Amino acid sequence: MIYRTPSSFGAPQTLRHQLPIAWANFNGLSATIRDSRNITSLTRGTTGTYTVTTDRALLATEYITFGNSAQTAAAGSGTLHLQGSVQNTATSFIVENRLGGAVLADWDVITIAFMGRY
Repeated sequence: MIYRTPSSFGAPQTLRHQLPIAWANFNGLSATIRDSRNITSLTRGTTGTYTVTTDRALLATEYITFGNSAQTAAAGSGTLHLQGSVQNTATSFIVENRLGGAVLADWDVITIAFMGRY
């Protein structure tokens, strides 16, 4: 895929540092990945807790994780939490899906992405 950018962004290789380096859309009930980029696996631990593994090591464990969640059978959305930066590794991170910030929940639509450097 080629991205066209205004000249003020600099050379095209600069853009790759402005995009998520990995992302996934998955079913939190079954831990089945619908689509992804640079994600090797997804493992469901306890309710609402998932370990995501990338296809290659990052240069550092200081990366940004973000995403959202939804339950299609009922109105509402969840809040994704990175479980704790001490548990990040260069190839995996833990995501929690919480209802109202307190109760862990498995929802059918969860999307995650992260920014960092390979």
